Formats: sequence, structure tokens, C-alpha cells
Amino acid sequence: MSLSVPSKSKLGFVTTLLISTLLLQAQPSAAQSSEDLPERLVIGMDGVSYYDLQRLQAEGLFKNFHAVSRAISTFPSLSDIAWADIFQTIQPNGYQRFHYSVRANRIVGGALSDLGNPIDYEKQMHLAFEDLGHHTFSYMFAANAAEEEIETITRDVLNARGIRTFYTYMLSTDTLQHTDGDIIGFLKLLNRKLSELQTEYRRQTGKELRIALLSDHGNTHHNKGIRVPVREFLEERGFRISEKIEREKDIVFTAAGILSSIAIFSRESQINAIVENIVELDGVDLISYVLPGDGDLIGLRNSEGEEALIVKREGEKKYSYQMTKGDPLNYAEIVARLQQEGKMDDAGFVTSEDWLQATSDHFYPAAVERIYRGHRVVTLNPARILVSLKDGYENANSLVKFMTHFKKRGGTHGALSDKGTNGILMTNYMPTRDLTTDRISDFLQLSELREYRKEKAGARFTDSRIIGTDLDNGAPVESDDNLGPQHETFLNLWDPEARSFAELGIETRYRFLVKHNGFSLFNRKASNREFVADSLPRTSDETEFRIPLALAIPDHLNPGEYFVKVYARRMDPKTGKELAEKKLVLLRFFTDLDGQVVAY
Repeated sequence: MSLSVPSKSKLGFVTTLLISTLLLQAQPSAAQSSEDLPERLVIGMDGVSYYDLQRLQAEGLFKNFHAVSRAISTFPSLSDIAWADIFQTIQPNGYQRFHYSVRANRIVGGALSDLGNPIDYEKQMHLAFEDLGHHTFSYMFAANAAEEEIETITRDVLNARGIRTFYTYMLSTDTLQHTDGDIIGFLKLLNRKLSELQTEYRRQTGKELRIALLSDHGNTHHNKGIRVPVREFLEERGFRISEKIEREKDIVFTAAGILSSIAIFSRESQINAIVENIVELDGVDLISYVLPGDGDLIGLRNSEGEEALIVKREGEKKYSYQMTKGDPLNYAEIVARLQQEGKMDDAGFVTSEDWLQATSDHFYPAAVERIYRGHRVVTLNPARILVSLKDGYENANSLVKFMTHFKKRGGTHGALSDKGTNGILMTNYMPTRDLTTDRISDFLQLSELREYRKEKAGARFTDSRIIGTDLDNGAPVESDDNLGPQHETFLNLWDPEARSFAELGIETRYRFLVKHNGFSLFNRKASNREFVADSLPRTSDETEFRIPLALAIPDHLNPGEYFVKVYARRMDPKTGKELAEKKLVLLRFFTDLDGQVVAY
């Protein structure tokens, strides 16, 4: 923890001395013992393929590791939702940071502006490379960036103290493959660097460093992918591609890069028409969609016209795959075997674990559960329609596609099929097995992630009615705040310095300044209120204050984009004078048509 000490001109000598003493006590001791080194290193490597590690182990590399297993990604097989699944952190607002918000009815974020804006799983790493500068560097010089990342990881883990498991996240392994870099060459370098790290760790401690390697998805390795003209195709059939849904035939989809999947948002009345049309688009492999009028039924249709239904049994991790016309997943033999082995009940339901074991090496691994969760669980803004493209086909953002004229491009991911889906799971201390991403945390006991809320102030919006999702059945988790049926949104604020100042008898007040986010002429103030920290409710774990936005923003807001600044004012309780003020948070947010703040 670091404390910001106000200037002596604003604080008395005694108070300054007390805060300075507290600050010194919060710093780690300069004397470091090798006994305090981490016992385990977890490296999350974005986009590393199971098939590449399998090949290298067959050639004799990574010989100190157990055999690599498949880390079977979410569907779509995309980083933000997959890493959140692996580490069991807060569900992302969208499949990607550039996403459509259902309640705000608009596209939120930007492919470039959000690169340096880390979300929960990145913040919980002890070492991540999430800043905008490194993101840009990794796309322009991916091989150099990947080498820099592994050099930093192997250095920093030996400098870390008091952390049992050191969590790290590498992003350049993914950009290296998107830009047709030499991923095999990098993995050979990784093998050598980890061997050198182990030698040094053994020299310092006399023990072995336990190492786990993970990735969130695979890569198709198709470096000349064919762009699927989704926009043009649907517009020719009478639909309007838009950034919000206003008319009956409006469609919203985003592409923050070059991917092999598409998430489509529309009015419920248009789902069947969109599916019937887009299945004819060259390059489309399979479409899953929420059946109109029944959110619990997921329909499937492939490019050959075959159809099926996926049904989840309420309250249980059991799914049925009902072939209504042909067999779009090519699961018929597997279904027959499961029935023969007594793993299917009379109603056709099979446990998710049995589906996993039966299909982990299939072209569509663990597809039944992954498809259901893709529409119901993995994001707070799930799509009604998900499109999986054939290998070698891709959906591309026009800007990113233009940039490929200046930079070579490689493979991609996102689809339901195995190449882009299967990441890696391997350790040097225990055998692993093929697992879907949501099972990895329990299997490897990925606890004690970095507690970033204790290090730096921050905030997030939460909704009083829906503050989470049941990971088993996808149902909203109702708040226990006893607020009644009235909708309410909160700003959850964490300020690690507040408790330390309170121990010194210094009161904290939080000032909330809300403004419309527009040109300076229209950038008018919407609210400017202040609350005493001790009067605010807290979350059950005492880590966050919960500020009802109805109090922080008393006036009705028009639909649009706003930002909120939160200032911490440290006050002398005896005189009531301000000792110091510090800006803690700057957050952008949107309001819906009713002027309600959209939490996600």
C-alpha cells in the first residue's frame, strides 16, 4: 500500500509525523530472504495453442512438465470472457471491451481506446502488461514484446516477496500469432528461460519452483483468412446495420479485430429471419441462437441446413442435445455411446462432466455446455445470435483490416471449432487433464490473486437487482440489500488509504462531480455532492463503499454519456478544515432512455 501524504503546510507537524510513520510501516522491508520467494508461478499466455505445445513436447521440449492438456475455451473463444472464466473474476460487460450494451442500447468502448484499460482479471495479476503503450508496441513489434514480457516475468518472480503464488499474464503471445510471428520460436525461448529460472530458484532456495502454464484459447494459424462480408450481405437482405436498435430490422454487431466469430444483437422478432439469411453466407459454419419466446432453449443450425436444440435442466449441470434435423455438431455417435454407457437419463440429459470427457478431443469440444454458457453466462451483455465461422474465414473490423496492408497478419480465434478453441493447461508439479475454462480455477486452486483494491483507489458500477449470475444455470443473482423492487444502481468505491487516515483520527469525505461528456460548451455539471465515509454502507467483505446513485445524482439525467469524478477530502474533525484533497476516480458511464445509469 502507498499513502499520499499531504503537504506540511496543510497538516500540523504531529499529524505529518504520524502519517509519515504509517507510510514507512506500510513499505516492505529492505532485507529480503529467499525463504519469502513465491512457491508457485502461474503464467497466463494469451492465445497459445494446445497443438503447438503438444508438438514441442513430442520433440523433447518442456520435458520437465507433465503432458499438456486442453484448456477448452468459452464460446466465442475470446480473451476477456475466457480469462474471467479461468480466474473466476467478475464477468466482463461484453464479449470484448468494444461491445454492445443492451440496456444502454449502444456500442460501448473503442477498439483502440480500451486497449490500455485493464479489466478485473488483469488487475488481479501480480504482473500484467496492460498499458496502452505496451499494447501498441506488441502489435508493431510482437516478437520483441513477447521476449520482453518473459524476461520481465522471470526477473520479477525472483524479486517478489511474501506472495505464495505469483500470477502473471502475457498478451504478446496472441499478437505474435495475429501478426504471423514465430510462435514456435518464442515457445522454444520460453522453454529455455523457464529452465534458467528453475536453476536460479533452486540455487537460492534448494527447492523446485512450481510452474503452471495456461492459455485462454488457441489459434487457427490461417495467415490468409477470407473476410466474410457480413454487413453487405445482411444489408442486401433488408436489414440495417447500426450502432443502436431503433427500427424493427436493425442489427448491431461489433468487431474489435480479426475474429472467427460474430455476436449479433437484434429485436427478438427478427431472430429467425436473421438466422435463415445468415446461414447462407459463405464462410458461416454454425449458428446458435436463443429461441424467441423461450430464453432457456438454444437453437443450432449449420451451413448444411442441419438443426438441433440445446436444453439445460433447471438447477443442475445437465444438458440435452436434441437433433431435430440432421446432426449439426456431428455428435450422433457420441450421444449413442453416452446412452449405451448409462450416462444419459430417460429425458436425454447428460452431466456437463460427461459431455466434457466424451467430446474434449472432438472437432467441437464440449460444445453443448459452451454454447449454452455463451448465451447465458460468460458476459453481462449476451447476444441472441452467435455465429461460428469456418476455419480460414474471418470477420474483420475495417480499421484493423486496413492496417493489415502495412503489417503481416496470421491466424485468429473465436469460433466453436477446435483449432481456435483449445488452449493449454500444463504444470511441472502435477498431471492435468482436458478442462473447460470454468473448471481450471478449482483444479489448480487459483486462489490468492492480487488484491488490487488494497493498493489503489478505484470504482465500478453495480446494479441492485442484478449484481451477478449463477454460473451453473445463467440465472441472475438477486441482491440481498432488501431494497425492494425499486431499481437502483450503486457506485462501488474502494479507497485503501481511508482506513489508515481513520486510525489517525482524520475524517474522509467523498465528493462526487458528475458532468455530461460532450463538447466543453455543453459539458454541464449534473451533480456535485459530498458524503462522509463513515456514513456510507459497505460491501459484506468491507472492501468497498456502496454509494446509491440516487443520492449522488439527485436530478434526472438525459440519455447519453457522462463521467463522474470522485475526490477524497481528508478533514480535521476538530476544526472541520480540509487537510488535503485528492482525485481518486474518473469513470465514464451511460444512461438508458429512462435516464437510468447503466451499470454494464
